Amino acid sequence: MRRTPPGALNSQFSTLTPTAVCVSGQSMAKIFVDRAASQNLSLIAIDEEEKVHAVMLNEDWKEPPPVAYHSLASEWRPVRAAFNEVHTRFKAQQEFIQPGQMLHTLYFSCVRPEAAQQGVMGSLFNESISVARDNNFREMCADTSSDGTAKLANNLGFDNTAALSYRDFFFDGVKVFDELPAQNDQWTELATHKRKVPSDMY
Repeated sequence: MRRTPPGALNSQFSTLTPTAVCVSGQSMAKIFVDRAASQNLSLIAIDEEEKVHAVMLNEDWKEPPPVAYHSLASEWRPVRAAFNEVHTRFKAQQEFIQPGQMLHTLYFSCVRPEAAQQGVMGSLFNESISVARDNNFREMCADTSSDGTAKLANNLGFDNTAALSYRDFFFDGVKVFDELPAQNDQWTELATHKRKVPSDMY
């Protein structure tokens, strides 16, 4: 496990996530990866041969979206709308969140298929909790896009705080993600989870 040095993510990141199935390319992920590579909050899991098996993108919840996020192609509008909806539901249940208070584990975190079911994502979550503690964050939130990752987050002390059903989400009057559960029975909802960060202060 390694905390991300500048630039380490840029050529290593790849992902297949539910909402990305509905659009082409990975331009949305890339703009967040580029920013994460310039910070020291994200993680990469590397084996003895320096092969990257997984990444976990972390940033301050109060970090505004990258400038390029607002210039994404129109095909990404439903995805942006889904994130906006679930995050709006999440924020409605919180008191005002200060900068430096909550570490946000982003939806784009992923594990290579050949490294799945080996505990890598759990290790990344646990190390991210350490990152949050080391950087004086008091809380964490995590976006999950599959039932398996949501269950893992819950097992690690995260509470499902806000969720959006892919099957029931409308964009411009259309259920744009309606077929996702049929493609993979683990793809049922986009959710944001929350937990406290362990501290000797409380």
